[in-house]
Amino acid sequence: MALVPAPGVLTNVWPRALARWFATRRPDVVHVHSGVWLKAARAARMAGRIPVVHTVHGLLDDGSRIERPYQRASFLTDSIVTVSQSLREDLTQRVGIPESKVHTIVNGIDTVRFAPSARTNALRRRLHLDDSHRLIGHVGRFAPVKNQAMLIDAFATIARVLPSARLVLVGDGPLRSALEERVAERQIQDLVHFVGEQRDLAPILCDLDVFVLCSFSEGTSIALLEAMASGVPCIATDVGGNSAVLDGGASGALVASGDVRALDATISRILGSSEDARAYSSAGRTRAQSRYSEDAMVRQYEAIYDSLV
Repeated sequence: MALVPAPGVLTNVWPRALARWFATRRPDVVHVHSGVWLKAARAARMAGRIPVVHTVHGLLDDGSRIERPYQRASFLTDSIVTVSQSLREDLTQRVGIPESKVHTIVNGIDTVRFAPSARTNALRRRLHLDDSHRLIGHVGRFAPVKNQAMLIDAFATIARVLPSARLVLVGDGPLRSALEERVAERQIQDLVHFVGEQRDLAPILCDLDVFVLCSFSEGTSIALLEAMASGVPCIATDVGGNSAVLDGGASGALVASGDVRALDATISRILGSSEDARAYSSAGRTRAQSRYSEDAMVRQYEAIYDSLV
């Protein structure tokens, strides 16, 4: 691994240091992620037309000033990969990138590491809870797009009728203080656990009774896939790639974005019905194994690399 400094906006136009590094190393393919798309694509062209693959992980910002750099970068890119069909449609329909250049490869997860057999009840012990407590969990960055406020509001209603319910929020971010204030305003601070960022999510996910993803926007959520693979009944807002991941609601429940009452009712239904919980658990685990494994993802990327080389 090497770090090639290329700071500043001007290096998007003339990335000399990165181009020299490519010219020296002569990779067969340059695979680009996130905000360095234009910079790396230009550098690969300057180094001798090295094939470029770019993966888009989330929706692009609105506005023509934002779209134009992506359009320019696409001209210098041989293959563009999106992690969900909704992202592919955004690129082809709004940004105007030719459909023939854009492919969808969903994110892959380790379905051996994330498995129901990993349940240890370590999370309950850590939080000084017992098996009678019902754990509703969420994993994600505390940022506006993740909309944890919706889950907190739904949980406030659930807590009034189900005293054994507890909410576990895994992650951190700029909205943490605001979310803690929201919890305090609803007087549920003794029932909500902010456990911070965790390096090993497998044992945490397996201890949950329900996993909730309430984002305003998603590509293909890794956290959702890992929860499914762990055999946890999942609920997600019907945005972005969530519906495709949950097979239109067959492998997990979908609720409208921002509909707190629907989220409250859906969580309560799953917690109150062992039959529904088992059905979502089994269907989610099966779908994660068959459609979203690391091996399946790797084979698809290798096919793109081979076609360019």
